Amino acid sequence: MKDLIWYHRELVTTSPAQRNWRGILIALLVIVAVLGLIMFSIVLLSPPDEGPRVRGDKFSLRDITESMFSPAPFNGSWISGK
Repeated sequence: MKDLIWYHRELVTTSPAQRNWRGILIALLVIVAVLGLIMFSIVLLSPPDEGPRVRGDKFSLRDITESMFSPAPFNGSWISGK
């Protein structure tokens, strides 16, 4: 009879105040470890930074307003084929 009462108590749900703190801590540690491994692999496998792709001076508003980059004049004429 005593064993039956003990077995019945074991099957009763626990209150929210009684949580399995050890299990929660282990789950959090596993999550942190997996995220750490993901971040480590990203850092390890990413290619090195090659710097900016655009070399030289950049455009400024002054370059545009002073017409430094105006196209050469085009004097096109129609040539009729004979």
